[in-house]
Amino acid sequence: MLRPKPPWLQALFPWEHQALRVNGRTMAYLGEGPAEARPVLLLHGNPTWGFVYRDFLQPLTAAGYRTIVPDWVGAGYSDHPRLDAALTLSHHIADVTRDVKAAKQFYAPKADWSAESGYYYYETETYTDANGRTQTRQVQRVRWVPSSGSLDHFFDDELVAASRGVQPDLLSGVEPFPTKELVGYQPGFLSGWVVERYQIDLLAAARNSREQMDAKLRSLCASQVPGDTHRNLQVSANYSGQTFKHILVPIWLLSYDYGRRAFQVVINGYTGTIAGRYPKSWIKIILAVLAGLAAAGLIALLMNR
Repeated sequence: MLRPKPPWLQALFPWEHQALRVNGRTMAYLGEGPAEARPVLLLHGNPTWGFVYRDFLQPLTAAGYRTIVPDWVGAGYSDHPRLDAALTLSHHIADVTRDVKAAKQFYAPKADWSAESGYYYYETETYTDANGRTQTRQVQRVRWVPSSGSLDHFFDDELVAASRGVQPDLLSGVEPFPTKELVGYQPGFLSGWVVERYQIDLLAAARNSREQMDAKLRSLCASQVPGDTHRNLQVSANYSGQTFKHILVPIWLLSYDYGRRAFQVVINGYTGTIAGRYPKSWIKIILAVLAGLAAAGLIALLMNR
């Protein structure tokens, strides 16, 4: 619920703010113009608020744009947290990207690809074998032709681990998490628990996420290339509507040392999925292999009698 405007301000700034919950706080924003129109995002500085764009709203809306003017958290009619940690640049980016997504529906990404498609065909080849006799055989060849196409895809809730203390492949091994059931953060959720603060900032997480999406997008484009095989795949992706949010997910972590090596076991606190590593003895592995070979040899010997 936003604070009401005083009458004197209503006359100067007649547009009605809308409220949106972002990362556990209320952000106020203006969203003027058709929802399907091309968006224009106006961001104010510090210590001002969206009021500074009062002379921009009407001309932009009249020109057919969807004009979005958020008040940063900590400014204007948005919530004013008492903690300075909630007013960092990374938090502002996370807040405003969720704000923009709610104000207008976006798609992402669109990729154009080009490649050489390979089609197998066979030719009969004549050769001379080791005994001097002339033989024939079928030899596989590849006919290469240019191909191209485009792909529209939507990535939703691509998780990026913000911890440096847990092995990333183990974390990905216990996915998925129920991201559709996320709720706003409340301190009571973590009462009595030891919680790790994120160690990778938003910009680094965005780079990691883009690398993950690029790899998946390349694989999707590769699956579209016609033919039996392909080469020289080039993908040009245009991302739009990217949003970010910090989340906490329930994970049980077991760490232990064996000899001079450290091992981890990760458990998804929601689904119970487990991923981890354990110490292996090469002596026991070699003995097990030798025992298996000996057993196979004994069985073969008995069957030949």
